[in-house]
Amino acid sequence: MILAVSISYTALNLDYLMEDVPCPQVCAHRGDNTNASDNSYKAFELAVSEGIPWIELDVQITSDGVVAAEHDQSLKRRFGLDRSVADMTYERLMQYQVINGRGSGKELVHITTLEEVLLLARENGVLVQVETKPSEKRPGLEEEVLSLIHKTGMHDRVLIISLYGDSIARVKELDPEISTAHAVLMAWKDYAEVEDADHLSAEVGAVSPELVHALHKKGMEVFCWTADDPDGIQYLVSCGVDVIGTDDPLMVTKKLDEADYSGGIKRICHLMVNRISDMER
Repeated sequence: MILAVSISYTALNLDYLMEDVPCPQVCAHRGDNTNASDNSYKAFELAVSEGIPWIELDVQITSDGVVAAEHDQSLKRRFGLDRSVADMTYERLMQYQVINGRGSGKELVHITTLEEVLLLARENGVLVQVETKPSEKRPGLEEEVLSLIHKTGMHDRVLIISLYGDSIARVKELDPEISTAHAVLMAWKDYAEVEDADHLSAEVGAVSPELVHALHKKGMEVFCWTADDPDGIQYLVSCGVDVIGTDDPLMVTKKLDEADYSGGIKRICHLMVNRISDMER
């Protein structure tokens, strides 16, 4: 098995594998939601206080046009409501609370807004990934997101990402200069799905050194999510990803401090170990 994996790597163009890799930046996925409720203001405050350079949030639009930080299409998990964000006015949403934090020290918190998060990031020099989750019930999310980005002066410190190609296309139509990335669960060999975006945001299972190298040659950066397995961080480092998104930013920061950034045989060995582990699962 080890021989087979070794042969597969020697079949690659090894030039780029000989190079050392830089340390990726860390992104707090929905804030530090290991220690606070995901997409809550407290989760973003924690990430900022921990010195994490990036924060990421999901955004949806309420029926009255407020851009709120919420991941799920349904409000059932966090609010116990069989409704969507697009069904509710922001004032109505503010009547409900969610549990913030785990274990002792829990507290009730309200849903937050994109504007609040952008202002927090601006005040602390933090970069922001904004993932758009559009709804047919209430169009106009992309327009409102861009309006808030311009209003808060965060244009050059924001990356807009989405699983929805139409949403990215709309963002680029409205503002060709804003940085964007397609979020993908898997990546095809021709990488055609990222042609109308500036960068790629890939689920960790889609990341490979070949993918990262190919996109870097195009001048594109690779953001990945959601890296919560401590044993997988070295692989992502050796792949050469630019930003690692995680629910546990302190864990990833520690692992990056311990990681090996060597090129050559060491880099190939790290990549081989991951391939072998995948085969044995």
